[in-house]
Amino acid sequence: MKPQSQFGRRRRQRGIALATVIFLMLILAMLAGAILYAAQLDTLGSYNYAAATRAGYIADAGLQQAVNWFDFDYCDSGCMGVEQPSSKYNVTQSPVTLVGTTTAVVLSTGTDSEFPDAGTVTAFQTALQGASVGGQGTFSIRATLISDTPVHTVNGNANQERWEVQVTGYWAENGVTLATSQLTGFIEQGVTPISNYAMFSTGRTCGSITMQGNSYTDSYDSSLGYEASANSTSGGDVGSFGNIQATGAATIGGNAYVPDGVYGSCSAGNPIGFTQKGGNVNVTGSILSMQSQCYTCFPAPQMVSNCMTNLDCLPLPSPDTSGNYTLSPTCTQNSDGSTTCGAASIGYGNLSPAGGTLVLPAGSGTTANVYYINTITATANTNLEISGNGPVIVNLVGAGTLQDLPNCTSCVFELSGGAMLNPSLIPADFQINYAGTGTLLLDTGSSSSAMVVYAPQSAISLSGDAGLYGSVIGASITQMGSAAVHYDRRLKNTTLVLNPFQLVSWNRQVQ
Repeated sequence: MKPQSQFGRRRRQRGIALATVIFLMLILAMLAGAILYAAQLDTLGSYNYAAATRAGYIADAGLQQAVNWFDFDYCDSGCMGVEQPSSKYNVTQSPVTLVGTTTAVVLSTGTDSEFPDAGTVTAFQTALQGASVGGQGTFSIRATLISDTPVHTVNGNANQERWEVQVTGYWAENGVTLATSQLTGFIEQGVTPISNYAMFSTGRTCGSITMQGNSYTDSYDSSLGYEASANSTSGGDVGSFGNIQATGAATIGGNAYVPDGVYGSCSAGNPIGFTQKGGNVNVTGSILSMQSQCYTCFPAPQMVSNCMTNLDCLPLPSPDTSGNYTLSPTCTQNSDGSTTCGAASIGYGNLSPAGGTLVLPAGSGTTANVYYINTITATANTNLEISGNGPVIVNLVGAGTLQDLPNCTSCVFELSGGAMLNPSLIPADFQINYAGTGTLLLDTGSSSSAMVVYAPQSAISLSGDAGLYGSVIGASITQMGSAAVHYDRRLKNTTLVLNPFQLVSWNRQVQ
């Protein structure tokens, strides 16, 4: 066989280099395409993530605006002009439905609102429908009433509501929706016992509460009686948004609550804390910080009658042969919180009996007799007595009388040297409410008094040896001599105050 020449071998290898180069270029092109595709995916992913994030923020904004609307603009079922839940709502199931139907109670920015008051629907939609965020973001809201629980407040019965708020946030560009975010939150009104302390002052000054001499607080359970109640040397808590000053041998049979839990001297520029003056002051519990300085948690009591502006104020009735001045109730407050007032009974003027007994007939069962009185100021050992075992509410509405009284020149309430008698000995059965800034002098004398005093803007002075069973709330409180306040622990379960709506839980779904 003839051997192949070197040229022949080179000829058969011709084109391999070209194929190799083409193959390598193809691989490089594929790698470049993959890199470009990955970069495009990253860009698109980042773009979608940004759109989804914006939609999420828009949903957050919508939920916050809904909470704000419920807090500041919502007129709930107890407001004037809105039907009562007892007549329009079926509250025995969740969500709450309209009576006689299976239709849930709904407020919506769409067309599916189901609410018994058209004005509320309009207000909801006017405030929230079509709202935009950043010009390109919008949201829709649908709120469903989950529960509606009656609670008793200082201004009668109200309803603690819980709503499920569904918010959908949309982010669009050039009219095209790029992302949506669905957010579901539950909002609810909190409730706080309004008589949670033996004494509480809403004032923010030095000496908002001043305890002098041998004054003291403790607690008991009125269902057991004072002597039979366990732990009576604790539970008589005292609280203030300002400063508590204790002098002499004053004793707080419980905790002292002050802003920041500060212990020391008080200055005008920083009127907070607990100040002890004298080595015999005793606090059986601790000096603690207020959990919440909720300055709106002590609303002024609402008064539906005030004869100060009317010439037809009822005068003090003539005494009977026993020296009793018996008043007729101005109104009655029913167990559902509604108030019924007589056409001619618009309230009493300034009552100043000279001795004897001012008698207030009690209500029956859960129906309270309500008395609207400008002022009660008297000397000469005048007594105040609740006649019968039932609830009585005294609403003081005057600005304070300028009389020659021994301890006060602007009092709305003073019975010097007399007694305030509540035969049931249940503080919740005798409530004194006052929304003004006059002064209340509470002198128990030598007879025990059982009552709840709620005057969050008033100065209150406590004296007497027998003690007051119940709770006292005022702008400032001075406890003198041997005066005692025995806090009834049952008051924690009676009168409550509704707090603003709060977001209690939420979850999110992004599309």
